[in-house]
Amino acid sequence: MFMEAAEIISGNAKLQALARELNTRAGEKLFMVMSREEIENWLKQRLGGARSLKEIKNLRAIALPVLDSELVDLVLGENPDEIDILGNAVKVEYREGATPRVKIDFYGEEARSWLELPDSGIRLPGGREVSMYSAVEGYGYYIDVMSSEFKQRVCECLNEGVLNSWERPQLPAPTDSIPPIVEVEYGRCVVTGALLVAYGVVHHDSWNGLWKSLWSRSRAEAEQVHAQSCADLVSVKERVARNELKKRVDELYSTHIHDDGLPQEIRTRLYDLFSGRSHEPMPLVEMQAFIAEFEATVIETAARKADEERIQRESAQRRAAVNSALAEIDQYPEAHIWVPQDGDVAYVLAGKTTKMGSYFVHPSAGDTICVGPHCFGDYKYKAWVPFTFGVRSRGQGFSGSGNLQSEVKLFVPKDFLPAGVYGVSSDDVGQFFFPVIYHSAEGMEVVPEVNAVRKIRVSKEATKPKLQQASVGNAEQLVDLTKVDLGGLFGGNARRR
Repeated sequence: MFMEAAEIISGNAKLQALARELNTRAGEKLFMVMSREEIENWLKQRLGGARSLKEIKNLRAIALPVLDSELVDLVLGENPDEIDILGNAVKVEYREGATPRVKIDFYGEEARSWLELPDSGIRLPGGREVSMYSAVEGYGYYIDVMSSEFKQRVCECLNEGVLNSWERPQLPAPTDSIPPIVEVEYGRCVVTGALLVAYGVVHHDSWNGLWKSLWSRSRAEAEQVHAQSCADLVSVKERVARNELKKRVDELYSTHIHDDGLPQEIRTRLYDLFSGRSHEPMPLVEMQAFIAEFEATVIETAARKADEERIQRESAQRRAAVNSALAEIDQYPEAHIWVPQDGDVAYVLAGKTTKMGSYFVHPSAGDTICVGPHCFGDYKYKAWVPFTFGVRSRGQGFSGSGNLQSEVKLFVPKDFLPAGVYGVSSDDVGQFFFPVIYHSAEGMEVVPEVNAVRKIRVSKEATKPKLQQASVGNAEQLVDLTKVDLGGLFGGNARRR
């Protein structure tokens, strides 16, 4: 019983192998081929619950049915082992899930016999077309293609060899645009003798960033490469331009990021662009605009700084000259007065705004202390007490304990002095005024003209309703004030009317 069971099992395996082979040969599933799971289920149904070989009542029940002999003969007849090709018996290779294939090479005397193959291809008796896997003299690789396409493919491959042996011209790298496709004859067809044309175009090698020449026998392929090259050139130009702009941004950053003279806002934008903090790259147009804006700001700032330095130099020169002129007066000012641009009163400097003492003017022109320009380069010296034009007044400063610390007599006719700050002093001739350096309420330094720093005296007859005389400059020089434009004192342009 054991031998019989073994024979049945072996027969089943051979039937399944034959069925599988016939299906592969036919290219479709004509015969039943069961999987392992299907065989197990099939056996369970026929064993009737038997758990051992002895319990099997009919061993033939587990034998697979034989294959249909007519169908087997039909498959073998339509899909034979060999077929005739150009008078030679050639073996047919059957592969599961693939087209039947024949292998035949063309060398020596048979090197060009492939030209005799039928244009419609080679077919099996059943009508199926076979593919060819062949080597051809003159071409270094096997050609694997359907038999109806074999002759065309061989022709293309051999002509490709002609192209490969041709010394291909090198096309120039593009500058502003991609040049048009170039057509060049490179040989003749190995089959027809017709002229062969190659189509040349430049393309960009992204691996090394170089432009290279590409030659193809297909114009369609060359046109496709040409279109891609046009797009690549735009990208390359943009990348080059962006790199140049980034290089300029790096230069601006290293030079100016810590320049406190530039606005903080534009330096912050420079930092953001330099560090790439934005998620998306800035468009080239915006980068160019920003660089131009930044460079213009640098130029404007440099010009402004140079102008400020020039003003400071000139101011220092004027200040030195004025200090020298003030030194020639050789008088320490008893007080300082401030003549506003417009108003009915002038002011005498009471001292620091933080002073603990007090200051009074008699007769009073108002009790309110005014905060105005400051003197001595100290912003705290800007507390001023008013006195009336044309009225003989006396200013007195007291300490915090009430002791008299300073006293000065004041008499300034209305419209006698131009707006400004003056030192008040006296000599053997009498009291006089002279312009001094001060800072305006806005903090700007005001330096009078050198030729305006003179002793400006009020004549002894000034108590009359109308001034008759005053001396300007040296005490010996007398000038009729009714004929002098005093508004030009600070400009050095006093003139007779």
